[in-house]
Amino acid sequence: MEFSDYIRVLRRSWVLLLVAALVGTGAAGLYAFRQTPLYTSDTTVVLTLNASGSINDALTGQSYIQSVVTTYADVADQPLVLTPVRKTLGLTDTMTNDQLAKEMTITASNTSQLIGISVEDPSPKRAARIADTVAAQLAKSVDDISPAKKGAAPVKLSVSSPAEVAKTPSTPNIPLMLAIGFVGGLALALIITILRNVLDTRIRRPEDAHAVTDRPVLGGIARSSAVRKNPLVVRSDPNGRLAEEFRTLRTNLQFLDVDRSTRTMVISSSTEGEGKTTTAVNLALAMADAGSDVLIIDADLRRPRLADVLRIDGGVGLTDVLIDRVRLDDALQSWGDGHVTVLPAGAIPPNPSELLQSEAMEQLLERLQGRFSTIVLDAPPLLPVSDAAILSHRASGTIMVCAAKHTTKGQLADAVDKVQRVGGRVLGVVLTKLPVTGADASSYVKYEYTPRKPVGRKGAKKSSSLKAREV
Repeated sequence: MEFSDYIRVLRRSWVLLLVAALVGTGAAGLYAFRQTPLYTSDTTVVLTLNASGSINDALTGQSYIQSVVTTYADVADQPLVLTPVRKTLGLTDTMTNDQLAKEMTITASNTSQLIGISVEDPSPKRAARIADTVAAQLAKSVDDISPAKKGAAPVKLSVSSPAEVAKTPSTPNIPLMLAIGFVGGLALALIITILRNVLDTRIRRPEDAHAVTDRPVLGGIARSSAVRKNPLVVRSDPNGRLAEEFRTLRTNLQFLDVDRSTRTMVISSSTEGEGKTTTAVNLALAMADAGSDVLIIDADLRRPRLADVLRIDGGVGLTDVLIDRVRLDDALQSWGDGHVTVLPAGAIPPNPSELLQSEAMEQLLERLQGRFSTIVLDAPPLLPVSDAAILSHRASGTIMVCAAKHTTKGQLADAVDKVQRVGGRVLGVVLTKLPVTGADASSYVKYEYTPRKPVGRKGAKKSSSLKAREV
């Protein structure tokens, strides 16, 4: 994935990222709200020599202090110190030595003369009192356990900085927890988004189709709810976006295969529901508008839809001609202004593949190629059945219709391979149902240039308009 792909993924999933970040922040806030606030008070005890002497004695005493400072620190959370502290503060009935020790953090280093005592308690005042009392009791306990020299302990402990009552709780750190929740939720959503994009093999853009096949993307058709109501957009809205997209497809096909005077094109797709019939009909209408004599054949003998889309009688058609039930001219139906001729599917046969593969079908196509400049065959999907592959072998080429966010790369690759294995030619890919807006909006459907409606001048007189026409 390139950097632009990551940006597109983020744009596509911005709602998920935002919701995840807000949920993470809310969960962290709820967790922080349910925590009991704790206040921290700190005090420091300094170890000094109890008597003065020569410089050598001072240096020896300094080394002695550094050697015992960690030992004295270990005494601070022992019953020797904690039991008297509990009695002094009246905590004998409410707190055990272990519970009191858990509230304390003792720090010391054998390179210094300081012992740090930190107490964390729900009550700020009690935290300060415990810290000061522990410091005082530690000094007293050290005097009791230190080896005396001439009646005095060699080391003296004194409080260098008494504990202060905390004004704000040390935990929970609400701003920090909210930040962690926000970043955590965002990171989790980002990982899910990237993984989902990596595992999603659906074709969304022309670049995805190019990664599957070397055949060109002939055009793109935008997603529109109006197509369901009236698929004939080239006729119903000739100046609209969709009509222009089909005309662009027509132009690309003309330049793709300029050496062939007769074109027999199979319109198929990988699976159903990708818009192949709509594409076939509107492409045929666009070619007819350019002056071509177009024949469109409903070669989907399993689920024919062409007659319903064009609103014609589909009772007699291709199957009847192939079995010599009716004459070809009796089955052909002129549609519109006369440049479009339709051959419906007719009755649904029990053996569609055999009929399409028959010699009668081959002879029929040869006859029709002599009468029409362009033949468009609306064929079944390639992957479920072999009908379209059979037709592709006898046609000038096959156009693969691929619905964005519907067809997977594997399905498109298998469909293209199925055509090529029978000796067919894939002209290219047409992407349908492309999003017009959003991160996946394609350049094929991103822009629109429709004619402006004529607007008369306000206050213009009818007589002046008549005079202008007369001139």
